[in-house]
Amino acid sequence: MVHVATPTETCSSWNLQRPEEEQYNDIVFKDLAGRFETPDACNRWDAPLFTVRPGSEDENAVLAAVVAAVTGQQQQQVAAASEDLDPQHAEQLHQGLDVGELQPTTATTNPALLATNVLHEIDRAAQDVLNKIVEVQQLSPIAGAAGSVVLGQAGQLQLNRHASLAELRRHKRAFLKLATKITSSRLHDPAAAQ
Repeated sequence: MVHVATPTETCSSWNLQRPEEEQYNDIVFKDLAGRFETPDACNRWDAPLFTVRPGSEDENAVLAAVVAAVTGQQQQQVAAASEDLDPQHAEQLHQGLDVGELQPTTATTNPALLATNVLHEIDRAAQDVLNKIVEVQQLSPIAGAAGSVVLGQAGQLQLNRHASLAELRRHKRAFLKLATKITSSRLHDPAAAQ
């Protein structure tokens, strides 16, 4: 970011020197000047920050550093340009260039899109597990262990007791509620979505 640090009085005189139809009226000009927020190199969105002071002796060196930063020749030209600057401005110039690579945040990345039928697929898979459990329980004796259910690649489920259909449905509803929360939270968390 290039900030041209000019006093309000100087800007006002420049505004008055413009053609009549291009001038800001006094109320608008004062409102704009009052709303202006000076950039701060500590803010990520203002970095790197180059401050140009028109008419100062280091103006050309700062402008050369801006050109070097934009063209990618930062380190060599900035070092040469900072020799002409006073120590305070030279330090600001080097700090502005040491931003490094910015990491994407939740605000700057798009969430990964899930298929529109993800929850339907989860519901169908949960119903398949429920049907297999009911099938195994129907084949096993009434007392004792209910047997084991083979779930394909997901593994095997060992049943220690019989569960009523109402209990199984209650567990399925609880699972689907949890799966819905996890799925919707992953939509807002790019790291988890990958």
